Amino acid sequence: MIRFLLVLICINYGYGYPEGAPTEICDTMMPNHHVAPKQCQTKYIIETDKSVYYPDDVVRITVHGVTDNDHFKGILLTAKNQPDQQIVGTWSTTNSPVKTIDCDGKQNTAITHTTADEKLRVEALWHAPNVLLQGDTIIKATIVKSYDEIYVDCFNITLVPTTQSDSANQSGSERNSFVKANTNVSWTYTNDTVMVKMTTNQVNVSEWRAIGFSDDREMGNEYIFVCKVSSTGAPLLQRMHTLGGKRPPSASVADVSIISTTYENGQATCEFSFNTTSEQVANEPLPVVTNKNYYLTFAAGILRTGDLIGKHNFTFVSSKTYQLQNPEIIDIDKPAANATLPVTSDIKANISWTYNNGTTNINMRINNLKALQWLAIGFSRDHRMGEDHVFICRRLANDTISLQRYINPGGHARPVPHNGTSDWGGIFAVSRERLENGVVDCDFTLSDFVPAADQSDQLTFPALSQSTEYSPLIALGNLNGSNYFMRHAYRIALPQNVTLNQTEVIDFEQIITTTPSTGGNTTPSPAGEVEINVDWTYDAGTTSINMKIANLKASQWMAIGFSSDMKMGEDHVFICQHSPDGKVSLQRYVNPDGYTRPRPPDATLNVGGVLNVGRERLDDGIVYCDFTLSNFDNTTSQSRQLPFSPLSQTSTYHPLIAVGSLGSSGQVEKHSFRDALSRSVMLNRAETIVVNAQSNGPSSTDLMKAHGIIMIFTWIVLVSTGILIARYFKRSWSNRKICGKAIWFAVHRTIMSSAAILTLIAFILILVYKKGQWVSQTNRREFAHSIIGMLVISFAIIQPFMALFRCNPDARYRFIFNYAHATVGFSAFILSIAAIFLAMFFEYFDFRTHKEWAIVAAWSCWLPLIFVAFEMLELYFQKTSLIAEKADSFAMNDRNGTNNAKVETISSAKEPVKDRIKVIFLSLHLLIAFALALALMILIGQSPN
Repeated sequence: MIRFLLVLICINYGYGYPEGAPTEICDTMMPNHHVAPKQCQTKYIIETDKSVYYPDDVVRITVHGVTDNDHFKGILLTAKNQPDQQIVGTWSTTNSPVKTIDCDGKQNTAITHTTADEKLRVEALWHAPNVLLQGDTIIKATIVKSYDEIYVDCFNITLVPTTQSDSANQSGSERNSFVKANTNVSWTYTNDTVMVKMTTNQVNVSEWRAIGFSDDREMGNEYIFVCKVSSTGAPLLQRMHTLGGKRPPSASVADVSIISTTYENGQATCEFSFNTTSEQVANEPLPVVTNKNYYLTFAAGILRTGDLIGKHNFTFVSSKTYQLQNPEIIDIDKPAANATLPVTSDIKANISWTYNNGTTNINMRINNLKALQWLAIGFSRDHRMGEDHVFICRRLANDTISLQRYINPGGHARPVPHNGTSDWGGIFAVSRERLENGVVDCDFTLSDFVPAADQSDQLTFPALSQSTEYSPLIALGNLNGSNYFMRHAYRIALPQNVTLNQTEVIDFEQIITTTPSTGGNTTPSPAGEVEINVDWTYDAGTTSINMKIANLKASQWMAIGFSSDMKMGEDHVFICQHSPDGKVSLQRYVNPDGYTRPRPPDATLNVGGVLNVGRERLDDGIVYCDFTLSNFDNTTSQSRQLPFSPLSQTSTYHPLIAVGSLGSSGQVEKHSFRDALSRSVMLNRAETIVVNAQSNGPSSTDLMKAHGIIMIFTWIVLVSTGILIARYFKRSWSNRKICGKAIWFAVHRTIMSSAAILTLIAFILILVYKKGQWVSQTNRREFAHSIIGMLVISFAIIQPFMALFRCNPDARYRFIFNYAHATVGFSAFILSIAAIFLAMFFEYFDFRTHKEWAIVAAWSCWLPLIFVAFEMLELYFQKTSLIAEKADSFAMNDRNGTNNAKVETISSAKEPVKDRIKVIFLSLHLLIAFALALALMILIGQSPN
């Protein structure tokens, strides 16, 4: 009993703290897992919806993996003042699996997980104090991927406090329409009552939207109607007022009748009514009346703790007036979309640097960089995006200039801000952030570079160096309404090479881009690399999808499919084709089974939604295919149904991306690239998908198929035959030799050496295909296959080296080698069967018949049969040999038993018979093994990938 208790004491409890971090680690941020934290890597990203905050402001904090495979189980988030590391502000939760905890006796001062389940993304709200402390605020994150994989102080982000009013820089007919409001407002008037319906999309839990009626286009001294979604997901409507410009607004006691409030799939709808003849309420604004001109105001923001209204981060004021007795339907985004913004076709950039005493002084001067735009310089070792050091200069919505250092771990992953702890190469110090006379200056220095060998915290790629040659990358893009940068609208990789220890000047007379939110131009990628950006929005039952494809050549096509299972087959597909004559066309298809060519749906079929094609265009090397899907409810009346579910805006799908070529007659040929994304998407919420397709490069699945085919042939045909020969043919053909060695030994050595070489080749192929990346544990079968595969490969390589050091057959300890050699070899053989079995589950091959199961089952049954057959054959001849020896050992003419001639004659006569039967068994095995292996190899070669 005591021993049992000791064992229990030694067992780690779950993942340490499956229901959240304890409060005592708030200071150190270090879990009590008794393991050292890992070196910082670029697996995770921490983001905010704003970089500058005000007193009582609310900041949305998001932590997520760089890829869909970068899950984590535990999280601890705190906000600390930079000078003294004092806990600052409070936290509240949204709908993520997190909770608040109390640090230093202060309530709700940290965020942690509630379960040990794997998470890809969590969100929380940080509430700034009403009195700002001196210095910046650092949001710190500790991430736990597993019990022994912990990242501490690796993923931090800095927030800058300010007391500057955000209204000082607002001017013009409409205020800073940074992002879409996604809101529709309508009203009718009957018998002194105004009935209002407010529908707003893309609303998260703990967010609010509000409309008001203003007589002076200024926010203040007016009634507002707030439609909010509480922290529990409940929709609420509240009448409030801003008498005297009061912020936050106060609750009103004036009458309002709530007709209905709903919240579903990110859409909040609030219907209400109010009377226009009511008297003024004390300490509140004048009542809203008819026959008076009002400007429509709109604001949006995040709720504070207790579902209180937080400061807005989006505002809108209409440019025209309305009278409430006249019915109206207003799409708030339309005025913003029609507003004319300055064309930024005259942006000029001059980037230069000097070097002195180990310090590089870099000056970025940008002319005509508009508000909500950014410009970046990156230092690349290969003229391509990915594994670069990036410095981004942003002009925020309020004309504040911000400069920050980033790394770009992957060409299409969002750049990761510097966390202040990892050694990325040199100390980064900002020297000037200024806007003057329309010119933006972002200056900084890089100094105190540490030799690579002395760096304590390494990146996954080389740190920045002053002596390394780099190709400068210049990129320009837009910021969203939260001042967070969106994907570049323009980029260029300069052909020149530069170093940071020499004076350099990079001068651009003109960088051409488009106005914010329109996307802009993109420099075509190198040959074979197709850059795909697919995004969509949802509004009033219509999904608007935009496909933007860079470097899609003539006679090529690109498609997006919506799959319920990540496999090809029973999918809804939309294909954008670039024909040989340069024309672009978009068409809808269905893919019934994954092995046949997609076909356009019959007009009588209910495929889900009505397709309306918008833009089909080729512009500056970029292919655009835009379309909408609407009227999903009207398609249910069609008589004929698909053999699988119609497309739905409320169903969850996995996106499938494919690229291929067009045939001579314009037909869609088999894809050369396919990627099944593990993320889930829906058509009734905004989504963005970015994929880099190497349509003609080594990322195609041919390498993976070659790996599978080689391993199947090696371990089903060669290895099984080699084992049978070594075990059952040692005494066969004893009078014959090959190169001075017994036949069985020469054949066995040749077969097994070939198997080891082929196994190594297959391993190299899959290593190249995976680009050296380990399989994620979230793909359980693939991860198990990779572990078993590594054991098989290791055993296969060990066996030949073990044989080189074997002792003589008559050596005293030869039996040790015999047992070790047999154990390792047979273990590898058994593990290979398990690896083949697991491979049948792979999404890559997309097996849709049961042929592969029959083959694996037949192979699993055949192996014990052939071994039993050989064992019975050996046992039979062993017994008959003993009987013959007893019958002939004392011949009638040899009473003393000294004449052995008869016995040898009988034994020798039976050996050729035994050998012939063995050869028959071996031939039968070879035939069956080769047939089964060939069938599997054909299925792998013909798989949809």
